[in-house]
Amino acid sequence: NTTAAAVAMLRDIPVHMSYSIAVIDRQGNYATVYVNPDRPAEVVERRVSTNHQHGVEWAWHAETTKSVEREAAVEKLLLASASIKDVLSGFQRPPAYQIQYGHDCGTLYTAVYRPLDASVELVWPGSLWRQSCADFQDEVRTIRFNDGGSGGLAPTFKEGAVSS
Repeated sequence: NTTAAAVAMLRDIPVHMSYSIAVIDRQGNYATVYVNPDRPAEVVERRVSTNHQHGVEWAWHAETTKSVEREAAVEKLLLASASIKDVLSGFQRPPAYQIQYGHDCGTLYTAVYRPLDASVELVWPGSLWRQSCADFQDEVRTIRFNDGGSGGLAPTFKEGAVSS
């Protein structure tokens, strides 16, 4: 139930590719853990991660995913904004929000983790789905994204039926 315990577990879990995993506990302790198949897990005290770890190792991928630009935009957003509403709004716009779904580089959702009440909000432009450990609702959401044609704004989507 603590960031330290999660980090200890992540050090022992084998992975098939590189991931940056963000962890936070109810006391506000956070860490980003860089896990890789070819080297030990590394803990860094960063609040922002995108599609690269210390630096760009795969230039084409970083360019395609706008990894460096997204990281800089989110860092700037966090420094400038005190409210969750402002930060979330920034996550819903390029460069943080990516719309290149046809190239496998689109944002699927933005997650707002709330450790104090053990809940999460999954956010799409115009739609929010909240789930809580205390009151979990077994539901399914189907989101269909449309690529392109949105002038750099978040794409339109069709929300499917919600079933219990």
